Amino acid sequence: MMMTAGLSGCIGGTDVETDEGDDVILGESPDDWPTYYVPTASSLPTCDSTILGRLYYVEDVTEFQACTSTGWTTINIGGGGAALVLNQAPLLNAELYYGSDDWMNDDGDGTHSLISRFRWNATDLDGSIASVGVDYDNDGVVDEVLPGDVGSSSEGSFTSSSGFVQNGFFLIPVEQGLTFERTVGTGGDGGWGGCAIAVHRMISVIAVDDDGGTTTVRLLSSATNLVGNTGFVLIDPYSVDEHDYLEIPQADIDWVNGVSTASTCDQIPVFTLTFDANAVSSGTTDVLGVLTLVSGSATNFAAPYGDCSGSEIKVGTSAGNDNMGYPCDTFDVQYSGSDSANPQAGDTWTIVEDGTDICTSTTVGDWESGLCTSIYLDIGFTGKNYLRIYSS
Repeated sequence: MMMTAGLSGCIGGTDVETDEGDDVILGESPDDWPTYYVPTASSLPTCDSTILGRLYYVEDVTEFQACTSTGWTTINIGGGGAALVLNQAPLLNAELYYGSDDWMNDDGDGTHSLISRFRWNATDLDGSIASVGVDYDNDGVVDEVLPGDVGSSSEGSFTSSSGFVQNGFFLIPVEQGLTFERTVGTGGDGGWGGCAIAVHRMISVIAVDDDGGTTTVRLLSSATNLVGNTGFVLIDPYSVDEHDYLEIPQADIDWVNGVSTASTCDQIPVFTLTFDANAVSSGTTDVLGVLTLVSGSATNFAAPYGDCSGSEIKVGTSAGNDNMGYPCDTFDVQYSGSDSANPQAGDTWTIVEDGTDICTSTTVGDWESGLCTSIYLDIGFTGKNYLRIYSS
């Protein structure tokens, strides 16, 4: 009994205390987020719900690892004075500085790309850059790896639709990274007054450092003009067909054309234009063609250009790939219908030479000499755009 009594003082001696002097109760952690030690990374336990939130110091690689909902996550040791710091994500700057639909590349599979250029600069303050790339469709996956941390050129060489060879440029897929927005203009200050589709483009530049840190920069522009422009390209119902390479959703096309049940837009007029190259001569009063309204609303005719003030229709001729416009005083427009201000389906406009030999049937010379293989008309509408119609 005396021996037992002597030992009891040792067993019940001084309590274990923290550095702050607080008692530690066995079975309870002295901190909301306790730290643990393992000699190697292979000694880490399985990261599951039983240890979620624990922080382990791994001696052989001198780093902390935390058990998170996505597994073990490294918290790096580094920085000045070996202070504990989180990995700093890369610094990244990027800018578009050339690209438009003037330089279009035919991809050979029914799609097109913009021959473009942009510059970038990626820096990692606490390590090195592992990769820099471009994500054209903004799905978070790099579509093209850039050839360095800093640059403005690619290793590619491309030929534009006009035949010029462009070295060091990039190909931005025309139909990717687009956002289509339905909008209605007021027509004020000479702007578009009617239904239209605003098309925005966004591409992403992504930099990744050697510790897995990621920085993404979004580059915003219009769909076709990439230079210094964070706006949009505005596509009215009269120019939808000219932008078919953008792959505008059919629902948006139906909306802007006024043919869907959800649309309150005016239904655009549908015309046909006939032209008979064999029916024209060297005379100055030949019938150039007949324009017929097939369907839709053709109200609010107006002059499409300043040199056609007072006239609704501007005529042009074409031979091969050459086009030639003519001023309004060289032709006459003869309307056949009940109301020129509110024409109905079936009404026609006959285009007649008015003292000038615009087209001739001769096979000598080119369009400058009056040879016509077809004609086209530009029809304007008040507060809206013009509609170009080619002869069949």
